[in-house]
Amino acid sequence: MLETLRAKPNHIKQSVSLALTIVIFSAILFVWVSSRDARSREVEVREKTVTPVDGVSAMFDGFLAGLKERTSNALSPKKETPTSTSTDDFDLSGVVVIDQNATSTEK
Repeated sequence: MLETLRAKPNHIKQSVSLALTIVIFSAILFVWVSSRDARSREVEVREKTVTPVDGVSAMFDGFLAGLKERTSNALSPKKETPTSTSTDDFDLSGVVVIDQNATSTEK
């Protein structure tokens, strides 16, 4: 195909090159215009994105705050409160304890 194009007169080669240039330019322009929305939202996404270091430090700060709260509650004197169940405590309602001495095996 390239050999047949080289054999053509100069004005045909210029027409083909101009047409090819317009097609390539149009394709690039189409991609650029269609990606305009994504480029405009890039700043919003960048502002909402949390870096991994910030995320880990926020989790660590939350862990330390919870730990300080629990230790301060443990060190402060217990006040008499009405019986209420705390959702933070370990739930033992589903635990079954099997005492080996209490089982009866008849021989």
